[in-house]
Amino acid sequence: MLFILLCGCSSDPKPDGIIDTATMTAFLTEAHLIESYDFIAVQPHRDSLAPRTAAATDSLLNKYGITAADYDSSMSYYLLHPKILEDIYSRVVNNLRAIANAAPELPQVTPDSTTTTRQALKPDLHKKGNNE
Repeated sequence: MLFILLCGCSSDPKPDGIIDTATMTAFLTEAHLIESYDFIAVQPHRDSLAPRTAAATDSLLNKYGITAADYDSSMSYYLLHPKILEDIYSRVVNNLRAIANAAPELPQVTPDSTTTTRQALKPDLHKKGNNE
């Protein structure tokens, strides 16, 4: 009985070609940054989002020396091992938080502040002496 329990608890070995967890974490961190940047920067032109993201992803794959097939098989492996994938994404989220915390804080823009700023910058054409 103990033998069955021990065999049931053993982990299956990771197949060859699976991206290691550290590389996968770094890759996914950068992939999510690219994806979010492209979504924000290209949002008005959504039809051009997919090609930009695909090109950036190809560049990222090259940077890490992995192929799309390596990535796909690695994701398939990690999806079958949710605890490992959860650990990877926990580190990805921590990385993204650290990046966000290191970024300079931008002023909050509200509809009221935008309107007020626009009004302050708008020239008053009705002022005396302004004959434009």
